[in-house]
Amino acid sequence: MPDLPPRRRTLIVLLSWAHARGHLVQVGCGFQAGVRYYVPDDLIRLFGDVDVQSLERKMKCGRCGRGDNVEVDLRLPSAAERQRMTIRRLVDIRVKRIPVWRDDAPQNSDP
Repeated sequence: MPDLPPRRRTLIVLLSWAHARGHLVQVGCGFQAGVRYYVPDDLIRLFGDVDVQSLERKMKCGRCGRGDNVEVDLRLPSAAERQRMTIRRLVDIRVKRIPVWRDDAPQNSDP
């Protein structure tokens, strides 16, 4: 019988839990070298109170625009680390208005 790997316990961490404990959300792209840090409360305004790992499917890289290789993790920085970090803050949410048209065909009135 082959040896099976040990079961992994998946810990579901919600953004509200991370915000209450002072964590930051670290988002990195596998194609770009940069890493960005977000406040969980800002991400709650965008995506709702979701699991942190589900953000990997919802976010895109800010530099290359790709979303297929985004890595999301929680980070609890020390005070010295936090002073050196650049944290992205949500300023505004803009909704793009796209018109939807319908063609009305002329009505044919035959007696």
